[in-house]
Amino acid sequence: MEEEDLSSRAISPSDFGFHNALRGSDGRFRFIDFEYAGWDDLGRVVGDFFNQVMVPVPMKYYRRFADEVASLFPHPQRNRAKFDLLLPVYTMKWATIVLNEFLPAGNSRREFAAETVDAADARKRIQLKKARAAFARLDGVLYAADRG
Repeated sequence: MEEEDLSSRAISPSDFGFHNALRGSDGRFRFIDFEYAGWDDLGRVVGDFFNQVMVPVPMKYYRRFADEVASLFPHPQRNRAKFDLLLPVYTMKWATIVLNEFLPAGNSRREFAAETVDAADARKRIQLKKARAAFARLDGVLYAADRG
């Protein structure tokens, strides 16, 4: 069995996005939420960054960001190609994550908290809108990855 190539992994905050960052007086961003941090493939870091639901990053920044991240690690061309390949997968992943509101586990938790039916319906409509927006972005994601 071959030893795992660790050169394309990094400590990732996992929930990486501007909604979990503060901008300092020096203009640099500091990430402040490491609740889901761990060793991740760089493809996930890039994919998650461009698919955050709270503060989506416009795809026009994909090429520059992907190039910069790839250049920080060994095998930048291989990593860059992987980012392009995985970006649509992470887009679909995030679109389905927001649909978790429709699963029974979420409903039973909300019932325990005595959420009204109207509030639950409104929350589901919001999540469905977010999922539709993520799936609508998929064309842009595929284009950005293809233009690499």
